[in-house]
Amino acid sequence: VTREHREMLVKLAKQNTNKAKDSLRKVRTNAMNKLKKSKDKASEDTIRLIEKQVLLPTDVVLMYLTQKIA
Repeated sequence: VTREHREMLVKLAKQNTNKAKDSLRKVRTNAMNKLKKSKDKASEDTIRLIEKQVLLPTDVVLMYLTQKIA
């Protein structure tokens, strides 16, 4: 594999990783917006618990993707 080809592969990997991160952020944002809309239907403790259950895995995956591409 030539140097140019490797550089192109790295560039494509970074682009795909950024797309994946953007998609994950959109999913997280949509989930958080739906959660905020349902605040009158559930207790604050339940809302906070669900927020943590949404935020923690997405943050872990985002960190993993950032580390792998760096």
